[in-house]
Amino acid sequence: MYFDRTLLQVRKIAFNRLDAALGTKLKHGHIVKSRQYPFETMTVDTFDQSTNTIYEFRSNIFDGYPPDHKWYSKQNFATGRINADMYHDTLLRMNVLYEMSYNVKYIWEHEFRTHEPECSILSLLHNYNILLYPEKN
Repeated sequence: MYFDRTLLQVRKIAFNRLDAALGTKLKHGHIVKSRQYPFETMTVDTFDQSTNTIYEFRSNIFDGYPPDHKWYSKQNFATGRINADMYHDTLLRMNVLYEMSYNVKYIWEHEFRTHEPECSILSLLHNYNILLYPEKN
């Protein structure tokens, strides 16, 4: 399995900046439970219980690229899978969290790496607020 120390460092920087921007210290690697089915759980990057919000850092190595990215339809060098398929799986996962009644906010690795120095991390967060089952392209 591909291991990128730089990715882990970037992820840590992103969450440290998020903690600072929110004025809190979020728990990382939090386990959330389904309200409808309490025995169902998922591990998420961070969770703010006071706002019922999950924050996720979507790495391009494991989660693919969104459709507007030039590598969306290409094969992922680390996993061998097509980035579009990985993106589709990522959306389905976020959809499950959203259906579990959590607010879901996420940031893509490539956006953070590109824009983070010149803007607030809060401006880079996306809200996942639609129920959908995306079709694969």
